[in-house]
Amino acid sequence: MRTAEAFFEMNFPAPELLSAVAHVMSRRYEFFSTNEIANVARRCAHAEIGASALMHQIVKHIDDYIHVFSLEDLERFHLSIIWQVTANAFVRLGPTFDSPSILVASVVAYAAHGVTNPDFYDALANAAANNIDAFTPELLVKLTKAFSTAGVSQKYLFNVVASTAIAKIDRFKHQDLLVLAWSYSTACVVAPTLLEAINSAIPRELDAGKIANSVRVKHDW
Repeated sequence: MRTAEAFFEMNFPAPELLSAVAHVMSRRYEFFSTNEIANVARRCAHAEIGASALMHQIVKHIDDYIHVFSLEDLERFHLSIIWQVTANAFVRLGPTFDSPSILVASVVAYAAHGVTNPDFYDALANAAANNIDAFTPELLVKLTKAFSTAGVSQKYLFNVVASTAIAKIDRFKHQDLLVLAWSYSTACVVAPTLLEAINSAIPRELDAGKIANSVRVKHDW
């Protein structure tokens, strides 16, 4: 029996009722739509109700949810495995390019939750490289910082970013240029032309030597 859509748009003031709904959904999973299940899962998360049986079903059918749940939803579930299985699903199905900021946030969030699947980061890097013109100078800096902090090597993406950054070098803030230099050093990506452009763009008091000291460059460019 399919429950009316209006029921799933209700507020559930009683945690016991919400928990009961989640339990029924987990037992009769096939009778409910993806959106109905996602809606109840979100409500359980907001109410700090574990709903482990329902979450087990969601993890089992994660391919249906990778474009339904936001990063904020995944955070609220407090379930480490959901990050791993969602990353694997993105590899199988291919990530969509929603926006530069969401892509950057995805790199940061998945790395913070221990996702190490290199194919996942390859997919994100390729999506970024294929849409590099959508990134503002500030987001280019955040993109390289996110990948370098995550500890995943993405030389191709960094080369694409370098070319784009050089063409837009006068649009970067000086502090962002320092962060950009740090990111390339941390990622061990050699980019001498980019460093030269950074040196030319920043004030004299922030010359190459001081950049190296500020960001603790340990590798040759």
